Amino acid sequence: MAGGEAKAGDTMEITLEHTPTWIVAGVCSGIVIISLLFERMLHRLGKRLSKDRRKPLYEALLKVKEELMLLGFMSLLLNVLQGAITQRICIPESGKVPILSVEATHQLHIFIFILAVTHVVLSAITIILGITQTRNWRHWEEKIQLNDDSGIYTDTFQFH
Repeated sequence: MAGGEAKAGDTMEITLEHTPTWIVAGVCSGIVIISLLFERMLHRLGKRLSKDRRKPLYEALLKVKEELMLLGFMSLLLNVLQGAITQRICIPESGKVPILSVEATHQLHIFIFILAVTHVVLSAITIILGITQTRNWRHWEEKIQLNDDSGIYTDTFQFH
C-alpha cells in the first residue's frame, strides 16, 4: 500500500513518537491525579485510624503503603531496564535468546499490576473487617460495663 495506508484487517501500531503531545500529557496527568487522590485517601484513613487510637489497623495500613511502594518500584525498575533485559541480557541456546521477550515483560507488568490491585482489595477488606469487629467488641464491652455497674450478673453473653 502506498503512503502507509493500512488494509481493512491490518492494525497500525502508532508509537509514542507519533502520538499527539496533548494525548500523552492527558494520560500522564490522569495517572498523576489518580495517584494523588489515592495517596490522599490513604493519608486521611491513616489520620483517622491514629486519631481513633486504632494502632494495629494504622500499622497495617502503613504496611500496605510500603508494599504498594515496593510493587511500584519493581514496575518502574522493570520499565527502565526493559531494553537491557530484552536485548542485552541473553541466554546461550545455539545462538543468543533474550532472557525475557518484550511480550513477557509486558505480561510481567500486568502481573505486577494485578498483584497490587489484589493486595489493595484484600487489605481494604481486612481493614474493614477489623473496624467492624472492633465496633462489635466495643458494643459488647459497653454491655458488660452496664451490667457490672447495675450489679446485674448474667451467665450468658451473646456475641454478635
